[in-house]
Amino acid sequence: MTNPLHLSWHVPEIQIPVLGGTRCHDKHRDRYIARTWSVQLVIESWNTTDFKSRAKGPHNSGQAVLNNLSELLDTGANADVHFVFKESTIAAHSSVIAASSPVFATMFQQGKFREAHTKTVDIEDVDPGVFRQLLQFLYSGRVPEWEDADVMEPLFVAADKYQVDALKSLCEDCLIPKLELENAIRYLVLAHLHSAPKLQQAAVKCLRAHRNELWKLEEWKELDRNFTDLFHEVCPRILTDPAEEWRKKLGNGSSICFDLFP
Repeated sequence: MTNPLHLSWHVPEIQIPVLGGTRCHDKHRDRYIARTWSVQLVIESWNTTDFKSRAKGPHNSGQAVLNNLSELLDTGANADVHFVFKESTIAAHSSVIAASSPVFATMFQQGKFREAHTKTVDIEDVDPGVFRQLLQFLYSGRVPEWEDADVMEPLFVAADKYQVDALKSLCEDCLIPKLELENAIRYLVLAHLHSAPKLQQAAVKCLRAHRNELWKLEEWKELDRNFTDLFHEVCPRILTDPAEEWRKKLGNGSSICFDLFP
């Protein structure tokens, strides 16, 4: 449907100095004339149906761009860099991945490393499937296998290695709900090694909830042997009941329960 479109607005009142003659200077103000304009714009031909469909344009267009980038990764068209694994190769585009990873940006743009010239990168410590998930995020901001904890842990490590902070934070948020006694010590160490305070805090909270069972776990003894500093850092937070500590400080036997360690 095509209808004329009328747009109108008013310019707010502004003060214009009087032209001609001498302005009157007194202790209050100069003399001014106030004017207000009304402006109307008429567009004779306007497709209202097209306008309504275009109102959704930015979201749909952005999604289309991300889909196109994902397809570019899937097909490897016009790729200029290859990631080489033991039994496979993934083709990619250095400009795309360098835009979201400072590590790749340094590798490809400064010309100080062999990869900047050969555009071939040997990957020995990341599984090809996990690395593809990393690339998928760099191209589209999406990771297809969010619910798979077996993918999230190594993907979290890879995101930290290549300084993809947005992905690292998302992985951290996905790992926290999966915390339980069986994996809490492993997640605690993982958080410690890769500077993930949210995950470490959540792991401490989980271990505190099971503190009476920790002495039976071989992993707890290994934590003391292999990560002594971390062990002594978290022990007071895990083995101390915050509510009991507060009751002692209050000195009145209060039964108020505070959760100081979220």
